[in-house]
Amino acid sequence: MTTKLIYVSKNLPGMSTQSDGLLENVPVVQGGIYGAVAFVVGYLVSFLLLETDLEFDSDGIAELASENAFEAAGMLFFNTHFVDIEVNVIGLDTTTTMFAQAETGLPEFVYHIVPILVLIVAGYLVGRGALGASASIEDGVKVGATIVVGYLPLAATSAYVFAVNGSFGSAEPETATAILLAGLIFPLVFGAIGGIISSK
Repeated sequence: MTTKLIYVSKNLPGMSTQSDGLLENVPVVQGGIYGAVAFVVGYLVSFLLLETDLEFDSDGIAELASENAFEAAGMLFFNTHFVDIEVNVIGLDTTTTMFAQAETGLPEFVYHIVPILVLIVAGYLVGRGALGASASIEDGVKVGATIVVGYLPLAATSAYVFAVNGSFGSAEPETATAILLAGLIFPLVFGAIGGIISSK
């Protein structure tokens, strides 16, 4: 008795295989690069706004602007992601934001929209380079969200880098919120939106 083996190609139209993975054909490397660039660009814009628009008082956490401009801009950048700052002044622990400690020449929403726009653009650029004419919304979501690969590590690292000790006391971004909200949720959501736009 002869047994015939019938081979079915996995490349037949409309057929999926077990080898198809969630990240198959997803530009993880490009997403990581664009995500990292998006974080740096967002930080630099925050630094520019801090230097040119915020009018800080001379007391309290406001001294960050003059004593630690690099870290102050980083905390402002985290604040634009709705991440609070943990402050210890003369043994008193509290949470606040740079916006609560300063008067701004521009409406606060202008600062908050910086990371949103930068992440949408990053997701769009990744999608534009990776998606074809027949791409679906689902494809756009997966491709655009890859920017989290570059954004998350920088957010997690910066939560420690932007911690300072000054004459007023100490201040640092809330680590867990910085990682979860700024590092993960923001790039996933707004990167995906950019990817969807690129799939249209």
